[in-house]
Amino acid sequence: MPDLRDGLAAAPSEHVGASRSDIAVQDQVRGLLPKALSYLHHLLKIERRHWAIVTAAAFGVALTVGHVVGGVSGLVDGYERVARAWFGKKVLPEVASLSTIGDQLSTHGRLLVNELRSEFTRARNKLEAMGSGDFSRAEKALASLHRVDERVGHVWYFEGEIKRVKNTTMFTSKSCPNTLPSGGQIPDFYHQDFYRYLEIARLRPGDDGVKDLGSEVCYQQSDGFCIQRTAWIHHLFANDLYQEALASAAAADRAQKLKRAAAHAHEASRYHEPEGVEGFDQCTGTVALEQEIDRELKNLEQKR
Repeated sequence: MPDLRDGLAAAPSEHVGASRSDIAVQDQVRGLLPKALSYLHHLLKIERRHWAIVTAAAFGVALTVGHVVGGVSGLVDGYERVARAWFGKKVLPEVASLSTIGDQLSTHGRLLVNELRSEFTRARNKLEAMGSGDFSRAEKALASLHRVDERVGHVWYFEGEIKRVKNTTMFTSKSCPNTLPSGGQIPDFYHQDFYRYLEIARLRPGDDGVKDLGSEVCYQQSDGFCIQRTAWIHHLFANDLYQEALASAAAADRAQKLKRAAAHAHEASRYHEPEGVEGFDQCTGTVALEQEIDRELKNLEQKR
């Protein structure tokens, strides 16, 4: 399972002579700069080039003023001086100015999520209908979203889904595993991003108790985590492990994988679709899968 990145502490020399408020402002600006760069990259596409020029010019002026005023804290002060010169004395405080920038970048992130969802669905539908699909535009939107914020669930969910559906030999267009040959296994490469999603989800406050049903809530949640998506990942893992178990020749290996599949199926069954279905109907349905796993385990017990 991939490790979550730890935050890097600032070196002591960076804090010498700085007040707590200055340090807080510096940390805010450092957090916003990568997102701002992603926003500018998104704007530099041909169809947005007019706005990119305007935005780049404004951003360059702001950075120049901030540099002249001096330091990272001077950057914020520079923003306010420009605002006073252009708009008069009525300006927002420093924190509010940074918050406005953050809101604009958050809006950019939501636009990327919508673009990613649309392009992924378009490519997958074409794959299902024609036998091939081009996921390059979805992958470009995903790369931009990585630069905005890697902590959102959309990033790791779509990373995992795109990798699976592109491998048409091993998976269907719905991400379900195909039947494996004897001794076959599904490489962990197709699980790592989903594990990352689950790992981050476990660290979040317990708001998954919200009983909103369906996948639409996943896009209403700003962080991209939701009950349906988490349960779907467990459902895919259960199907993967079940197929691996059926392909296993050794009884001990088969039993171990069946038990792991049963645990994931149980987690998936905690979700109920809007129609009242327990778990999911796709692939081998969650309810049917639990029954088949139980039957296989009993058969192994009888053979001992």
